[in-house]
Amino acid sequence: MFRRPWLRAWFVLLCLVVLGAQVAAQVIVEFGDIQGHGSESFIRALLFGGIIDMTEDRRFQPDIPVTRLDFAVWAARALELTTPEVSQPPFTDWGTIPEANRPQVAAIRAADLIRGFPDGSFGPTRGLRRVEMALILGRYLVRLGVKADPRFFHLFADGAQVPAWAAEASAAVRTRVFLARPVMPGAPGRFAPDEPVTRAEAAELVVRFRDIVQELAPIKKAPITPPAVLPRALVLVYYVNTDAAYRHLQEFGDQIDILVYVSYVLRGDGRLVGIDSPRTMAWGAARGRPIVAKLGNHDRSVNRELLNDPAARRRAVDGVRELMARGYSGVDLNFENVDPADRDAYTSFVAEVAAALRPQGYLVVASVPARTAAMLRQHWATAYDYAGIGRSVDFLMVMTYDQHHRTSPPGPVGALNWAEQVIQFAVSQVPSAKVLLGIPAYGYQWPDGGGPATAIFARSAINRAREANVPLAPCPVTAELTFRYRHPERGTWYRVWVTEPQGLGMKLGLIDRHNLGGLGMWRLEFEPPEYWQEFRRALWPRR
Repeated sequence: MFRRPWLRAWFVLLCLVVLGAQVAAQVIVEFGDIQGHGSESFIRALLFGGIIDMTEDRRFQPDIPVTRLDFAVWAARALELTTPEVSQPPFTDWGTIPEANRPQVAAIRAADLIRGFPDGSFGPTRGLRRVEMALILGRYLVRLGVKADPRFFHLFADGAQVPAWAAEASAAVRTRVFLARPVMPGAPGRFAPDEPVTRAEAAELVVRFRDIVQELAPIKKAPITPPAVLPRALVLVYYVNTDAAYRHLQEFGDQIDILVYVSYVLRGDGRLVGIDSPRTMAWGAARGRPIVAKLGNHDRSVNRELLNDPAARRRAVDGVRELMARGYSGVDLNFENVDPADRDAYTSFVAEVAAALRPQGYLVVASVPARTAAMLRQHWATAYDYAGIGRSVDFLMVMTYDQHHRTSPPGPVGALNWAEQVIQFAVSQVPSAKVLLGIPAYGYQWPDGGGPATAIFARSAINRAREANVPLAPCPVTAELTFRYRHPERGTWYRVWVTEPQGLGMKLGLIDRHNLGGLGMWRLEFEPPEYWQEFRRALWPRR
């Protein structure tokens, strides 16, 4: 790539200049308008679980009415409904439904959960009344054996107003999926059949609904796999249950040793909120792969509430034990944005979870933000006690990514020489066989005119580079590719940093050089197929 020595020297200098940005460890983009909302944990659980999509403006708008389209998509994804072949449009207004959402709408119609209006239309932008929502959920519960009984409507002050055609909605009341709207303390709540359902309320309903479905139709459990039988140089992969990620799981799953299922959120009161994935559990059970549940929170105030309340901590540990009965083989404790003042509280909480699970053969992984020896002098860097956490867990997954991030200047996501410093510090604190190298299967793109970056899948970024005729040759210092491209639809020029396959191979050399336990990749679906070739080349000789 560099035939002239001075050009190569200039390029290396450019690579070095961009290595001094502030470190952040926030790789899950969250909605910016749900903090402090009563339904925040439910919305987060559905976002992390791949049920709700992130919007471009990062707004969820929890208190506006949910549309029929949104709820159809959420329900279809939560139930993992199989998309049927659509020989002809199931609704007369099929052309008004976004193409990306048509599979979910077709599936929800084929399941006879949403039937449409008398004129044959779906009405994607129309809202849902509470009686309609209860009926949709009740129909499915009746099929699972819950008996519909309209007498349950009399639990509400206005139960007599529920129409006779909604009798099956009583199954949602009977199972406490559908709850009353409160009035005065001590007085019966209202069914409020004709009132709209807000987006936040719909999110809560989906989580409660999926919990009841889990009880009525238990999923096949994955086996418990003790750490002793896991290979050296293992591959741990984070997984959000989208259809695209599931296809990657089926194609590349033979190379995955631990699958971390993303959905569960720990609330400040210690309660767990999340939904399970039957198809993912079935995959693990059929192949003997451990499925580990990712737990945690990225809200500093919520973390503080949990970590400093003994009752909340006990409730959390009890909830984790109960979660294992659903078929998980362990947990990944993924707490970000912990206050440095809560360092000891977090370390002891990790120890409590490990004491409850590891003697039973369950795996305990802790994911921690990247730290270097130099960063110990910074107050905010003291929140994660690598040595203390490492004594309790089976593996410490070090997030050697987000060196540059959404709100930083452009630069590498996780430069090779920076990652080397992070790993050197990690193995000075924790036995190297416990340390996993974090691999970002994503990049960032910064607009040329300034402003925050947006994340981009590694496979998408590499395709952009190929379309722009950019040679896939990484910077020799950072082991990442950087290039500019013009967005074909927006017309905006972007600066991209991403790890392409050759650079990934360079980063994987850290595993052998420091005798690490393996890698942890965030996340399945983002990566190009060539990543798996690099994993096999770098790791399988050590097995």
